[in-house]
Amino acid sequence: MAVLLGFRHTTVFDVSQTEGAELPTLREITGDVGENRDRLLEFIERQGIELVFTENIAPALGVSYGGRIAILPGQSKAEEFATLVHEVAHELLHKTERRTTTTKTVKETEAEAVAFVVGKAVGLESRADECRSRSCCTLISAPRLGRVRFARSSSLTRRDRCK
Repeated sequence: MAVLLGFRHTTVFDVSQTEGAELPTLREITGDVGENRDRLLEFIERQGIELVFTENIAPALGVSYGGRIAILPGQSKAEEFATLVHEVAHELLHKTERRTTTTKTVKETEAEAVAFVVGKAVGLESRADECRSRSCCTLISAPRLGRVRFARSSSLTRRDRCK
């Protein structure tokens, strides 16, 4: 049982009291996935992966369980596609014996990288892409980019990196 021992003073403000440019939305993905959603769903089925839509995973957008993917309903088609690709990447890359030798950071970076590349290939755009091109989101995107660089360098041999 938790016991409340006291209170402390702190400053609180509302966003309406601030000035400046609007803060970027990090997971806003736009674009038309077209027939690619149906192709992805067929691929998932051919892999023998069960796909369910459930609100029980909130606030997560998707979860990979090893043979089963759960997706949060209500996402835009572009966001749902990116989430599905991310979770399929987990299923294909991280549900083998390799899962015990790979860190969570590397697994998430790999899944994000796959979702990014596939999303770009089908024409999806994200606010983060727009911000990086204008250099306004350096503080937000730098940690993710650092993880991608770390995962890449730790998974390639020196000879491969020099090519």
